[in-house]
This record gives sequence, structure tokens and C-alpha cells, in this order.
Amino acid sequence: MKSIPQEEKLLRWQREHILRLADHFHEFNEISGQHLRAQKFSLGIEALKIVADNWKTTTQIEIHLGLNEVETEKNAITFIPLFKTINAQGEEAFFDMEITNEIPKSNTRTVNGLKPDIVPESYVYMVTENWNTVDFHLIDDLFVVQSKNSPVRVRSYSLTEDLVKQLNSMNGEDLVAVHVYLGLDMNKFNKTNLTSFTPIFGFVFKDAVANDTFSFLDALNFSKRNNELKTREIFVQYSRPCPPTC
Repeated sequence: MKSIPQEEKLLRWQREHILRLADHFHEFNEISGQHLRAQKFSLGIEALKIVADNWKTTTQIEIHLGLNEVETEKNAITFIPLFKTINAQGEEAFFDMEITNEIPKSNTRTVNGLKPDIVPESYVYMVTENWNTVDFHLIDDLFVVQSKNSPVRVRSYSLTEDLVKQLNSMNGEDLVAVHVYLGLDMNKFNKTNLTSFTPIFGFVFKDAVANDTFSFLDALNFSKRNNELKTREIFVQYSRPCPPTC
């Protein structure tokens, strides 16, 4: 797919006709004969290194919603989230995320006859499953919210400063992946003053600490430790949509 400047990607998202928005989250799979939906995006290797190297000085973390150039045959996912960081000096950096489309599995089952030590992915699994199964024709409305009595389209989602500080307590050199999972919170569905689209931020660290060492546990979830890779993923389930919070 041909890539276009980041600023244009953001403008395309804002300007796209509402009835065509859902198309950008789907692509046709020739093998299955079905349209597949975007579910997960990740930072590429070069972008991840820059983010990790500047982890301790990062004060703001956001994702901005964008659209890449539309293919003539419309046989590609053209929605693209841009990962944004701001440091203490106010310097901004944008990074295109890459589609990877693997979502967390529910840990409510047993593994080898034993229940996992923690079951934190249940909320993540629920909202990503909601997104994956919502009717195609409803997607257009998930990004619209009433602001000052007028419908507006959400442009970005940001983490609170307190949450970023919590994440800053981890070592940037241990950051091995950054993901964004597309989700839908049914508790906000059909509420015009709230946006029901709910992105989940995922930060994978080597030897990540246990969840009882963090505060804000209502906003953070933790994956079961990957003993083979010695990693653990921290899920951030709450972020502020802009508009209406900006």
C-alpha cells in the first residue's frame, strides 16, 4: 500500500464521509472469501526503539486516528492509528502503527488442568470481541459523539498523566512491544454523549512487575506471564477521547 504523509492521514480521517468509514476497517480475503476486520496494530521495530529510548522522559501518550490512501480495488485495510508521544520539553513524535491482527484470548479456561494465576485479560477480551462482532453498518456511528449539541468525530485518545507516570516506572530498555487493540464498550453503546469505541493500549515488558505493585488498578490490567519469553503485557483500558474531552 502506498503511504502518504502523516498529516494527510489525520485529515483524511476527519473528512471522510460517515457512511464510508466502516470500509476502511475491512479487507477482502481471497482464500476465505470473507471480509476481515482490523483488530490489532503494533509499533514497528524502528518506532519501538525510539519510544523505548525516550521512555523515561515521555509525559504524554496518545493515539490519533488516520486513513491511508484508498486502494483502487478497496482490497486493503486503510485505517491506521498513529502513536504519539510528547516529552517534558514539549517535543512531539508520531509513529505509524502496523496491523498485526492478533487479539488476546480469554483466560477464563484452565491450562493443563490448572487455572491461570490471574485472569486480567477478561475485559480486554470482552471489548475486542464486541468490536469484532458488531454489525458492519453500526461501525460508522461508534466514532461520533455529541459535543456542545453538535455531532463530532473523535480524532484521538490520550492516557492520563498519572497513568503515564505509572508506566514510566518501568524501564524503557525492557519495553519489547507496544500494541493497540480495537474495542467496543457496550456500556456506552447508544449513548450520544459518549464514544463507545474503546482502544486498549498494550505495553509488553520483559520481567514486568506484578499487578499489586501498581496503583490505578481499575485502569490497568495484566496478562499472564509468558514464561518462555519472560514478558508480561500491561493493558491500559481507559483513555480520554478527543473530542469531547479536549
